[in-house]
Amino acid sequence: MNIAIPLDENDDICSINDARVWAFALLENGETKEIKRFESRDKFDGFVDFVVVKDRNDEFDDFLDEGSDVLVAPFQKSVEDILEAFVFRELYQL
Repeated sequence: MNIAIPLDENDDICSINDARVWAFALLENGETKEIKRFESRDKFDGFVDFVVVKDRNDEFDDFLDEGSDVLVAPFQKSVEDILEAFVFRELYQL
């Protein structure tokens, strides 16, 4: 499954509108197989199963319209921490 995470200049999760880079992670059987970074979400041509946002007030309607599920990472900041929280179901679903 593909997971999209908006990142700031420090590679920490940020709001979708403030994203300087997007991390797209491929997970299979609970393991991270690949993490790619793109300058914009439009550069990624695959389907996004989940988008992880910083808080529930972010603007994620476009992802919902595309069929993606939205998760909130209220405490995690780094890509690695977010992916670990995903595997252990510690993210909040909207």
